[in-house]
Amino acid sequence: MSLPPNVDRGTLLQAVTFPMIAVAFIFIVLRLWARSYKRTLGVDDGIMLFSWILFMAEGVIFHFTAISNGTRHWQYLSLEEKEYQLKLVTIHQPIAFTVTGLGRVAVGVTILRIFENTSRWEKQAVWAMLILMSTTTTIAVFVILFRCGPPQAQWDFAMMATAKCLPWTSYVRFDWFVIVVQTFADYFFSILPMAVVWRLKMSLRRKMTIICLLGLTLITAAAATVKSIIQVNVVPSDFTWNMVPACICNAIEAMFIIVFGSVPVLPPLWEACTHIRLPSVRSKLGTRLPKNPSTSPKDCPLSTQTPSETAAQQARWLQARDLELARLTDYPAPYISSAATAGVGTPSQSEEWESSEDRWKIHVHQQVQQTITPASSECEAGNTTRTD
Repeated sequence: MSLPPNVDRGTLLQAVTFPMIAVAFIFIVLRLWARSYKRTLGVDDGIMLFSWILFMAEGVIFHFTAISNGTRHWQYLSLEEKEYQLKLVTIHQPIAFTVTGLGRVAVGVTILRIFENTSRWEKQAVWAMLILMSTTTTIAVFVILFRCGPPQAQWDFAMMATAKCLPWTSYVRFDWFVIVVQTFADYFFSILPMAVVWRLKMSLRRKMTIICLLGLTLITAAAATVKSIIQVNVVPSDFTWNMVPACICNAIEAMFIIVFGSVPVLPPLWEACTHIRLPSVRSKLGTRLPKNPSTSPKDCPLSTQTPSETAAQQARWLQARDLELARLTDYPAPYISSAATAGVGTPSQSEEWESSEDRWKIHVHQQVQQTITPASSECEAGNTTRTD
C-alpha cells in the first residue's frame, strides 16, 4: 500500500484561524465599548471576554501544531513528534469545548437580562439550559483529561501501553452528546427571544429588526452542525491530517458565537457614531405588557365619558404602551401631543439617552402610573377579580 502524499496543511490552518481570532477581537472591543457607553457592563460581557481569551489560546495551540508537523499525515511523524501532537490535542480539546461553552453561556446570561422582569417560565427555561450546558461541558473537560487516568497516559506511549482508558466508542458518543447539547442551546437561545419579541405590540419593521439581531446565533447552530458532521469522518489512525478541517470548523464556530453573540448589544454604539437610530434590545428590560386583553381600554366603560375624554384616555393608554415598548426595545417612545395626553409628559431624546439606568426605570414607571385614570384603574381591578 502506497503512502499518502507528504503535504503540510499548517499554513492553511494558520491562515484561516488567525483572521477569525482578529475579527472576534474587534467585536469584543465593540461590545465592551457599547456596554461602557451605556454604563451597562455585566457578567455576560466578562464571560464573553474570557471566551475570546481562550479562543486566542486555542490559536496559539494551532500555531504550535502547524510548526511542529502536526498537520501532516501521521505516517510521516517521528515518535517524538507523535507524542508531542497527542499532547497538544489533549490540551486543545478541553479548551475548544470551553470556548464554545462559555460563549453560549454569555449569550444565555444576556437572554436572562432581557427576561429580567418577564414571565417566570421563560427565565426558568433559560436557567435550565444554562445548567445543562455548563454541566455537560464541565464533564466533557474532565472526561477528555482523565479518560485514561493521568493525562500523561494519552501521549506517553510507555504509559499508554498499560493504561486503562474509557472505550473509544463511549468517548465518541459522549462527545457527540455534548455537541448536540451545545447546538440545541444555539437554537434555543435564538428562537425563545424571537418568540417573545414577536408577541410584543410594535411595528413590523422594528419587530423584524430585533428578531434578526437575536436570530443571528442560528448561523452558529448551523456551523456547529457542520462541525459535528466533519468530526464523524475523523480517522483516529491519521488524526493529525483529518483534524485540520475539524479545527477550522471549531474556529469558525467560536468566531460566530463571539460575533453574533455581541451584535445585539451594538446598536447604541452604532447610533452614537452614525446618528441613525435602530431598534435594539437593552441589556436590562422592564416588565412586559400584560397578555390579558381585558385590561385594554376598549373593555372599560366609556359610555359616560365625552368624546374628548375618551380620546384623551385612549391616548394615555397608547403612551403607556409606548413607554413600556421603549423600555423593552431601547427605542424612544413616539411623541404624543400634550393636547391628546392631557398634560402627560414624554421624556426628551437627550434625557432618554443620557440618564442613568435607575433614573430611566423610575421615570418610565412614573409615566405609566400617570397615564392610568381612575376609571381605567377600576376596570383593571374588576378584570383582575374576574380572572382570579
